[in-house]
Amino acid sequence: MVKPKLISDPSQVTSEWLTDVLRYSGTLTDGEVVSFVTTSITGTGLMSRVFRFELTYSKPDPNYPQTVVAKFPSLDEYSLGLAAAQNFYTFEVNFYNEIKPVVGIKTCNAYFADIDPNDNTKFVIVMENMVPPYSMGDQDVGCTVEEADVALRELARLHGPLWGDPRLKNMTWMRKKVAPDVLKFEESLYQSYLPPFLERFSGRLDSASIDLLERLGKSYSKVFVSDTPQTVIHGDFRFDNFLIKKIEGGVDVAIVDWQIMQLGHGACDVAYFIGSSLTGTVRKEHEQTLLKTYYNELCRQGVDNYSFDQFFNDYRRYSLTGIFSAIWGVFAVQQTERSDNMFFNMIAGYISMALDLKVTEII
Repeated sequence: MVKPKLISDPSQVTSEWLTDVLRYSGTLTDGEVVSFVTTSITGTGLMSRVFRFELTYSKPDPNYPQTVVAKFPSLDEYSLGLAAAQNFYTFEVNFYNEIKPVVGIKTCNAYFADIDPNDNTKFVIVMENMVPPYSMGDQDVGCTVEEADVALRELARLHGPLWGDPRLKNMTWMRKKVAPDVLKFEESLYQSYLPPFLERFSGRLDSASIDLLERLGKSYSKVFVSDTPQTVIHGDFRFDNFLIKKIEGGVDVAIVDWQIMQLGHGACDVAYFIGSSLTGTVRKEHEQTLLKTYYNELCRQGVDNYSFDQFFNDYRRYSLTGIFSAIWGVFAVQQTERSDNMFFNMIAGYISMALDLKVTEII
């Protein structure tokens, strides 16, 4: 089957191209797409534009997708430049092409994912539309304990299959979360972002929180060093990137948005999620149970050289990583009241968790 051409502008999408994409994936076996209706479904993020295509076929078949979702480059100049500099589009395309086939986490199936090898701002991902029956998680509402339990099982199914795997060394395109040069770079960014962040939000932070933020800036590149085996991590594992569906006897969770996928420590994703997506009261009451849910599933995935005590110490350490991510996020997207509130609430959650875990003993 001939590979479809790369179209990174939604205005250039045609029925013929959608036909090529679905045939290439083996989804469309007879007939063709004859028309489609396009709807923008881009949320608050500006790293990509997302569109839904409602399809009409020459030979309708209930097994053919009635809609597909496609991601395209951002039109925002700053976001596009940031995505290019950080290789965000490359990471997500490579997740669908190289990582998804060997891990067990539930996510959208991609019909086609491609990026220009000479211009990493030109990419496209065409994937199944899971909404409905799934609905997007809402960071402002927060995650229930039941949803968190299922999500952490899914997370272990991402981390476990490639835990310390020698194949990771060959994935030279992947960003390394805890590489010395990356930590130094993030440290310099953090130190430059912290003053304007405090200027914007200091009235909402108490002295203990400000002290923690400032102390982290002085020891950032040393705090996150660990000898725990590394794996593929999501990098932005929070409730806004979840798809939720009610099922008989519980809920089903699928994970989306793989632009910050990287090589790192599994506990980083766990801490990032629990600190951002559960309220403080819920976290304190259910934290240990949820950590054991993740850990037990990780063991079922074949990780047998990692004690719970080691995991918990890593979890404490990486409770701080979300602080950088959220402060970076404040300045990475267009400022809105919702984005400011979302990122501040994330940071407040991480600070509260770090203080509860006595992370100041580390830094």
